[in-house]
Amino acid sequence: MLPLGVVTVDNVLEDKDKLVKELKELQAAGVDGVMIDVWWGIIESKDLSSTIGLLTGACFKQFRNVG
Repeated sequence: MLPLGVVTVDNVLEDKDKLVKELKELQAAGVDGVMIDVWWGIIESKDLSSTIGLLTGACFKQFRNVG
């Protein structure tokens, strides 16, 4: 499970470099996947389609980059 603060309430990555570092460490340890929480109470107040796109796009891009 990724830490809860990976994505801010404004749906941006809190610290991209830290996330990439942690993903690489997990990969080196043989981890096959990760989970991330979506706080619906926060994103429901925004345009849901664009919010989910921002959240998943930003995270998945880093997941793909790490491998």
